[in-house]
Amino acid sequence: GKESITNAVVRIRSLNLKKIVTATTRERRPREISGKHFYFFTPEEFQSKIKRNFFLEWAVHSGERYYGTPMREIRLARTEQKHIVLNIDVQGAAQVVLKDKSAIRIFIKPESLQILRKRMVRAGFSKDQIAARLEDAKKELKEAGKYDFVVVNKEGKLKKAIERVAGIIKKELQTL
Repeated sequence: GKESITNAVVRIRSLNLKKIVTATTRERRPREISGKHFYFFTPEEFQSKIKRNFFLEWAVHSGERYYGTPMREIRLARTEQKHIVLNIDVQGAAQVVLKDKSAIRIFIKPESLQILRKRMVRAGFSKDQIAARLEDAKKELKEAGKYDFVVVNKEGKLKKAIERVAGIIKKELQTL
């Protein structure tokens, strides 16, 4: 889904993109490396960092898991003269666009909630995780119209979604 698309467009060297490593309080999954996939914090550490304006944006999912974008990651990407890509939810995107009016928001939309559910089952999510994520998805879909672009990630057509997102980014970069 979104992660696959993000990772694919970042690999297109001509776009000069950098994907920002975000922070979370969720449990680390097998094979995840702190600082590469996410920065992992306890809820207390995360809340302390919020108070110190450590994050460009942050959000809470299902009332318990925090996610956020560390400002130091943004500063680092800028010193590298890279264009920044964030893989964030609608809460975070709303915060970013308030702070940076030039931010371009691309909403990656599932073909349907039924197909999204199938993808989560295939990925091995629990019933509780699927239910929570589908509730989040329903809320997020209501915000899609506020985005600059919407790309539908159709089942079996990931390459097409990647091409569409890369095309949008390329076109937008030409206007800078």
